[in-house]
Amino acid sequence: MSGFTPVTNTSGSRLHLLTAVSPRKGAGCSPTGTVGRRLARQLASAGERVRVLAEPDQLHDWPAGTEVVEGSVTRPLEYTEVFDGVDAVFLAGAVPATVQELLDTARDAGVRRIVVLSSHGPEYEEAYPPETWFWLAIERAVERSGMAWTHIRPSAVTPLTTPRPRATAELRSTMRAHWVKCTRLSTSRRKRTISEIKFPQGELHSAPTTPIC
Repeated sequence: MSGFTPVTNTSGSRLHLLTAVSPRKGAGCSPTGTVGRRLARQLASAGERVRVLAEPDQLHDWPAGTEVVEGSVTRPLEYTEVFDGVDAVFLAGAVPATVQELLDTARDAGVRRIVVLSSHGPEYEEAYPPETWFWLAIERAVERSGMAWTHIRPSAVTPLTTPRPRATAELRSTMRAHWVKCTRLSTSRRKRTISEIKFPQGELHSAPTTPIC
């Protein structure tokens, strides 16, 4: 992969890889950039190191100090170096066709944990043949990977357009009034709010409702 120079870790903090893709229509549509940027800010504020693998229109607005690599999580074999030194991956925008390649690459590089930005869709996909699965195919592959895992299943999203500067304060106030619920799959199968889900070396706090595309 050309144009990628990993940053040497001298701080002792762990490295987190976040992925972001362009908005999609249909299966696989999720707010990867919006959620990723919020998480990146929280990890950075906690003193953690963040690397991002982002498609071209998602390269902007990451917090200072973020190591941003242009590429796509849907083509993991083209960007194997981004997994070097990574402790945990926030997996957003993966597709069933290549998720196994990604997981094999991540595990071989020493990644220990995968956090999947999934959807409420898997609970409905279970009623259909496995060859028709999208979200559930990704979740099941992650569960079989041998790495520790967490699935986040947002249950509500709302459309959102880019705000005008004068509307920013009002928008933020409105967004703070809404919260995304999610499911963390575990042996207890309990539903939890996003604020209860632990990302390595930091807590992923409650996030306001965000646009899905």
